[in-house]
Amino acid sequence: MNWKKLLKITAICVSSVIVVFGILGVWLLTKLPGPSQVKQVLDSSASKLEEKAQLAEAKHPTKIEDTYAVEEKQATQELSAQTETKTHHQTTKMDMYVILNDLANPDAPVVSACRDLARAGESGFFPKRTDRTAVKFLDSIVKPQKDPVLESVAPFLRYVFRAPGVKEMIQLSQNAQGDDSLFQKAEFYKEAYRAANFLRNNTQEMNQVVQKSYNLHMFAKAVALNPQLANDNAAMNFCEQMEKSLTENQSLNVEEQVQEMQKFLQDAGIDAKSIGFDPKYRAHVQSEFSKNSLMVTDSWLKELVSKGMF
Repeated sequence: MNWKKLLKITAICVSSVIVVFGILGVWLLTKLPGPSQVKQVLDSSASKLEEKAQLAEAKHPTKIEDTYAVEEKQATQELSAQTETKTHHQTTKMDMYVILNDLANPDAPVVSACRDLARAGESGFFPKRTDRTAVKFLDSIVKPQKDPVLESVAPFLRYVFRAPGVKEMIQLSQNAQGDDSLFQKAEFYKEAYRAANFLRNNTQEMNQVVQKSYNLHMFAKAVALNPQLANDNAAMNFCEQMEKSLTENQSLNVEEQVQEMQKFLQDAGIDAKSIGFDPKYRAHVQSEFSKNSLMVTDSWLKELVSKGMF
């Protein structure tokens, strides 16, 4: 067999493989959920979170007036299902506003917990109540005055939502009208792959962000227990040091900061167990991409979810 014939056969084989993979690609896109279906999942999740918040409030009223407020709220909900549906849509719209204009907005600050440190003692998330959900979480982080205990958790979410492709995925889902075309699905999954690839390739950086957020969160909880620390210059400097490390993406010496946290707690007379601080905790982020979701998990983040913080 001469080389020209061999080259021709090779070209035909390669072309056939390309055609087969092209057909398989189109078939796969027809089977995968499109941006419209993802939008339905997001809306359904928001609805479940809202219901969870209402049930939590009903089960854990802290005062007599809260109990009356819950009963009145339940009665109103039973009599106005239509109004509740409208409110749900407004809440979902507000959530998307917060995500697009804060979490996914690269021009918004990565974290701003220290400036409102004096509000830590008023935190609704620690130590008074933990029955909070994503709806209230998103409402809170967009306010001009922050709850520093809650704000300390936000940097990692901002990192994920600002990953290349994530904001585009959200916008494609929000703009979807149903009956997605193959082009719309291809565009959506191109952005999904871009986001998943970025997160997988930046696990070490995500671990740094989570570890720093953990430390800042524990610091804010300590100030919630002892609000006078907000007026302490050394405590404020420590807070600003951690915040600057997040904002400027500085490399973190984990062991060194653990020692600093332990010294801070000891000097402040705060038992580490009272705020849930674990000196052995090390961030270990894992990301997983499936046809229905993009999951980023860590033991501390799972703990926050189980407590209903978001």
